Amino acid sequence: MSAAFVFGATGHVGRRIVEQLAASKTEVLAHIRPDSPRLMEWVQRFRDTGALPDSTPFELAALAKRFELVRPQVVFCTIGTTRTRMKLAAERGENEEHQSYEEVDFGLTKLLVDALIQADHKARFVYLSSAGTSEGAFGAYLQTRWRAEQVIKNSGLPYTLARASIIRGPDRDDKRPLEELGATASDFLLQVAALVGGKTIRNRYRSHDPGELAKAMIRIGYDPECENKVIEADELRGSAEKDK
Repeated sequence: MSAAFVFGATGHVGRRIVEQLAASKTEVLAHIRPDSPRLMEWVQRFRDTGALPDSTPFELAALAKRFELVRPQVVFCTIGTTRTRMKLAAERGENEEHQSYEEVDFGLTKLLVDALIQADHKARFVYLSSAGTSEGAFGAYLQTRWRAEQVIKNSGLPYTLARASIIRGPDRDDKRPLEELGATASDFLLQVAALVGGKTIRNRYRSHDPGELAKAMIRIGYDPECENKVIEADELRGSAEKDK
């Protein structure tokens, strides 16, 4: 597979995309925020996997120049924030708006799209979105994801949108015990629903294993048949299972 650039590379899914691509001997750049307090830790961690760490600032000119230089064939965007991060920022006396859905989930995604356009480089843009995203979706999170999807669709770039369900796992850097408990309860109820004819709902909304989701995103990201398509959660699971 040809070169990839992963943004959100230190996240729960992004790091696995990096690891799996590097293991397959794909040239992969793993982006780390230059202001990350764990910058050197992540630099070494990615180097150990065989990936190339990258800390280009989130600035239009800098990103466009980087895209012009490395010209990746696929850009994976797994960037996202949480209410917990907003709350922690406020507790530290920082402006919590810098960790908002508007600035992170939407703003940074749009910045990457704009940088690719400015670089005149049509990389496939593979975006980790969310199940339930739609024009009339309820809540700021899903509304923001919808707006980000529209920016990508209207950009002129080839794209693939992955609408994943809840992503769970024990090794998150930001622990989410309530979300983990909720995912367990939700998976149980969905399994019960499947027993009485609700298999479609179960397959759409049950939680994802981050490693399996990363595998699915890589597959759809390089699959010509998935270009300019929205891939829902049940299709993502089916895509990952093809490799088993």
